[in-house]
Amino acid sequence: MIKKYWIVFLNAFIVICIIIYVGLCAGWGKHSISLSHVIAIVSLLVALVILDLVVMIIYTKRLQRTALEAEQANRSKSDFLSNMSHEIRTPITAILGMNEMIQRESNNTNVLEYSDNIQKAGVSLLGIISDILDFSKIEAGKMELVASEYSLEELIGDLVNLTGLRASGKGLDLKVDVDPMLPKMLIGDEMCIKQIVTNLLSNAVKYTEKGTITLSFGLKDFSGKNIVMYVAVADTGIGIRQEEMDKLFSAFDRLDAVHTKSIEGTGLGLAITRKMLGMMGAELEVESTYGKGSKFFFYLKQDVPSWERIGRFETGIVETEDRKKKKSKASFAAPDVRILLVDDTPMNLQVIAGLLKRTMINVDVAVSGEECLEKFGENTYDLVFLDYRMPKMDGIQTLSALKKLYPDKIADTPVISLTASAISGDREMMLGAGFDDYLTKPVNIDDMEKMMIKHLPEGKVILEGTATMRTAKEIYPDADEETLIEIETLPDEIRSISVLNVEKGIDYCGEAEDYIAALDIYRRSIDSKSDTIKQQLKNKDYEAYTTTVHSLKSTSLAIGAVAISGMARDLEQCGKNNDIEKMESDTPKFLEMYKELKSLLDEYFEKGD
Repeated sequence: MIKKYWIVFLNAFIVICIIIYVGLCAGWGKHSISLSHVIAIVSLLVALVILDLVVMIIYTKRLQRTALEAEQANRSKSDFLSNMSHEIRTPITAILGMNEMIQRESNNTNVLEYSDNIQKAGVSLLGIISDILDFSKIEAGKMELVASEYSLEELIGDLVNLTGLRASGKGLDLKVDVDPMLPKMLIGDEMCIKQIVTNLLSNAVKYTEKGTITLSFGLKDFSGKNIVMYVAVADTGIGIRQEEMDKLFSAFDRLDAVHTKSIEGTGLGLAITRKMLGMMGAELEVESTYGKGSKFFFYLKQDVPSWERIGRFETGIVETEDRKKKKSKASFAAPDVRILLVDDTPMNLQVIAGLLKRTMINVDVAVSGEECLEKFGENTYDLVFLDYRMPKMDGIQTLSALKKLYPDKIADTPVISLTASAISGDREMMLGAGFDDYLTKPVNIDDMEKMMIKHLPEGKVILEGTATMRTAKEIYPDADEETLIEIETLPDEIRSISVLNVEKGIDYCGEAEDYIAALDIYRRSIDSKSDTIKQQLKNKDYEAYTTTVHSLKSTSLAIGAVAISGMARDLEQCGKNNDIEKMESDTPKFLEMYKELKSLLDEYFEKGD
């Protein structure tokens, strides 16, 4: 205290000394004060003022230095969180992306069960990272609310779908109680509200071993163009001790450690929820009985664009099977679109390109800023996804170089920042640097598709429900939908080869990418196989000849070269029947067709060499 207020004590001491001095000089009222005494008093006062100014200057400099140190510490913390976010999110991008591809393409029950567990663990890890970053944003005052019109029905449906499977997995009954008088459409920060209620529902599932979880939405009050909405999550879980209520909203704190030590989490969920509600002018309240359960609730004011009522709410708006079916379909198709995907992590490129395969988009990839500049100069793209954190040239430097080197082309090409960093201020930095939009990793493929629909040329995008697969359907009317999607992703040069039945090739190989790889392997062996057949026929080694054409019969059929496979089958039969005359007359015709296919495949595979 003395260190903090020593200047106050010093000033008081000097003032008291002056009073005593004046009193002594004036004989405590018996004499008048001389001019010399006045000058002495004024000098003391001036000295006091000067001393105060010096002290204030020193104190101000110390405050500035302390503020600068605090700012540097905060910047260091932000940099650390940004780096941590990027470094952890990058591998999670690959894990969750590869896992989603497994879920789409595998029909093995055991594999899918393992995949579900990977998905749950990955999402849990991502949630922990998001909690830490959200808490940092709120503490720094950099989290902003974004109000927009949203469907209350869809919001509740998403909450039910997000929590329903977890609840049923623990044998819990999830009940939903929605006031039919609530408006169907509201205006507010939908994502923030969804996160708040999701946090409450997640806690309810975590801390409830048996019984019921009830999600309630009610109409508390309304006036003019807004309402007060009541939202509550009640459970029959372990409850909260009264003596621990004060610690309920403390960051990184866990209650009832004995009963909750096996439950994962950061202890940030309720702290974040309370702060988010505070930003929206609401307060999180709680009622709990230890051993019987808890209820968390709040009253939230929302604007109303129209007074159409939500009516009776039916749970399970989106059934699990429908979600699975939807997962394999794209929200649009764009076979005439070409995009450039830039990322220094090859696995990320493979994952994102694989997830975009269902849109039929032509995807080029680059692993560095330098390669991005080279490919952008050589080709024309409808859209560029550009990773921010790359060695040598980061995303901002690469975008700046694109604008200098190709000002006209880049002006017509949207560039979206693709980054694993999710710290506050990054979005503003990217948009300020000239990016058209911003997408964080791990990439949610549905979010990416929505963003692409927003930025791609309207005439090149075929939305779901339109004649997406008309060309392939006309050519292969009996093919199933998944095969048609794979066919549409094939390059035109491959689909136009008349001797190839690409439906059979896709059916055998499974995917367009694997089919193209098989074609490349096949065409590389054509010269050596042709020479072998010629030599075997010349040497009259008919047994070896028969074996070779037998092999070509199956490999040709595997790539959809049906006519070549048929001719190989006939030649195999000639070898078995020792029909030498037919072998000698038909082999040249066979090799001519075989070589012609190689020429056509070479046009495609060697054009980029």
